Amino acid sequence: MRQKLLEVYKRTLKLSAKQKKVLIGLLLGDGHIELAPNKKSARLKVEHCVKNSDYVEFLYQLFKNLVRMQPRTRSVKGFGQNFDRIGFTTLSLPELLFYRNLFYKDKAKIVPQNIEKLLTNIGLAVWFMDDGSYKSRECKGKLFCTHNFKTGEITLLCQVLKNKFDLEAIPRKQNDGTEIYIRASSYERLNTIISPFIVKSFQYKIGQFS
Repeated sequence: MRQKLLEVYKRTLKLSAKQKKVLIGLLLGDGHIELAPNKKSARLKVEHCVKNSDYVEFLYQLFKNLVRMQPRTRSVKGFGQNFDRIGFTTLSLPELLFYRNLFYKDKAKIVPQNIEKLLTNIGLAVWFMDDGSYKSRECKGKLFCTHNFKTGEITLLCQVLKNKFDLEAIPRKQNDGTEIYIRASSYERLNTIISPFIVKSFQYKIGQFS
């Protein structure tokens, strides 16, 4: 009976406009949508280092109407050490299946062709918090880690950053793939767009330049 009631409740849940905007940024970044066993719904999984728990809390507060349990911590082994992670998982929803199909092909993430229409200011900020970094503390240039995307997808993202956000973005090849470099000349513009949304633990990525 409880399971039936839960299924009825889930059918009443819809993503808000803000949730959709943030979801786009998450899916360009570290967010993951997992397909349900019946392949009729999917759920969002969010997880980060404990030091970024304020970011997880920011996302949890936004998606908590879709979540049954508060963020939890777990220990993950890697490189001979234990790392504490914190995250949450939403309920499996048919609406999230749409985004799973939009951003995944053969279990690998892709960049949708209509990403220019989907990506907004807050989505850009979330993407930066997930996968953004700085070239150096002395340089205003910023980076987006896009190593898992294909060359054509990265080119598309650079075009969107230029056309929609007026940011000078170029692909930059590395040994392990290609990243997006936001030129120092676009620092002020990028900062204006994303700084209202950046949580405290990620403010170091923006840097302070007078």
